[in-house]
Amino acid sequence: MRTFRIALLLLAVATGLAAQTRQRVVGRGAAGVIDGPWSLEIVSTGGITGGGFGDIRITSDGKLVVGQFVPNGKTCELLLLQNELASLFQTVKALRASAWVSSYIPADTRAMCCDVIFLTVTLTRTEQDPGSSIKYLVTYRTQMISFASNIPGDLAGLRALLLGDPDGYLTRYQHLCFPLP
Repeated sequence: MRTFRIALLLLAVATGLAAQTRQRVVGRGAAGVIDGPWSLEIVSTGGITGGGFGDIRITSDGKLVVGQFVPNGKTCELLLLQNELASLFQTVKALRASAWVSSYIPADTRAMCCDVIFLTVTLTRTEQDPGSSIKYLVTYRTQMISFASNIPGDLAGLRALLLGDPDGYLTRYQHLCFPLP
């Protein structure tokens, strides 16, 4: 009977923890970002059409993909200039992604208008444990509303860099693939 009560208590605690809307991304401690493969991606959903305002992915080999990352969605691939790629790598290295939480979206979204755009930000980068030669790829993922103000400064800067109007990568390159009528 005592084992059953302990199991029931553990289940209640686990259920309560799982119901929380803000969870820390589990990091590997004070790892260092090193040269190696990386990628940045922002996928948007919602809005009037439900399809967001466009998606963007940039990888360490210089590929920039814009479009709609859904089945049968139109995408276009371009190559970044070397100086843009070097600048983006400095941004990737500076991101404090291990401090991001899994979601910055309020738990109660009933008061939001129907045209709100949601963003899923994914960062994958090569890191190394301090004091060892072990290298690994780590993926960080978080969600937010496109106009969120409750996000860390580095995440806000990344959002502006990739999506900002008129200087963000999506705004600058999307029209090359999908010209406006």
